[in-house]
Amino acid sequence: MTRLIAFGCSYTQGQGLVDTLDSIESNTGCPSKFAWPQLIANELNLECINLSVPGGSNKLITGYVSDFEFKAGDICAILWTHYDRWAIFRKDEYSLTILPTGISEHSKNYYRYMYDEYDHSLMNTMMVRYVNLHLEKLGIKTYNFSVEYKYTPTEVKEFMLETPSIKELRPLYACADGAHLNEQGHHVLAQSMLEYFKE
Repeated sequence: MTRLIAFGCSYTQGQGLVDTLDSIESNTGCPSKFAWPQLIANELNLECINLSVPGGSNKLITGYVSDFEFKAGDICAILWTHYDRWAIFRKDEYSLTILPTGISEHSKNYYRYMYDEYDHSLMNTMMVRYVNLHLEKLGIKTYNFSVEYKYTPTEVKEFMLETPSIKELRPLYACADGAHLNEQGHHVLAQSMLEYFKE
């Protein structure tokens, strides 16, 4: 069976949906069967492998795509996340997540002393280009989406397919945590993405 390999952050994982929660405060880390990757896979009769990471950055997505062992016939879908997130990879350890809303000292110090909007835009542009060249070389059909298409830098818009942004969908389809999409929101997002898969 053809596989749909999905990469992204919590908006791809389905954080906040009923099957990802032990309680409203605790995310299980398992992808939701109601999240957009599984909905697309169901519609197209594909096996879904959802490798999203809540709080993940585009650097983390780039690392996961680079390390994944794709097979001939795989289809890749990436929902690129917010450009101001970051990660630090460590040898033989988990990666360190750096978030502008993070409460860790790492995050606070990074945004206080090191973060630069231009640098992040440049780095994210290079990562999107690298991932697409890598997947093209492997012969993997790839669909690139952005959590905020309208704010995607011009340098990478050529790779992105337009869908409603999370910022537009959230007020209409927020789940109980108020930060992520509910089942209907994922359905709307999946339907807008499916138009490109069916072309």
